[in-house]
Amino acid sequence: MDIDGPNGSVYKMDSRSDLIQFIYALQDDLKQHPENWENSDLHTYLGALAAFLGDAHGYYRNKKEDVDADVPSWRLLADCLQAASVYD
Repeated sequence: MDIDGPNGSVYKMDSRSDLIQFIYALQDDLKQHPENWENSDLHTYLGALAAFLGDAHGYYRNKKEDVDADVPSWRLLADCLQAASVYD
């Protein structure tokens, strides 16, 4: 399964190693483009992460994607980590 990531790149998200690469890409994006991150400090990032996960069903429903937010997956984790960078 592929997901959109930082800088418009597409990332494969089928394994733990895919997620690791994705997390490094998020880290690089934060360093290179902090202005794109609404939640650039750990406190607000973690709050946004929890808030997004709480609303993940609505996110996937609005995007018309068949992802069950109650079933842990590499995709769900990657989406949560990325969304927390900008989620209010």
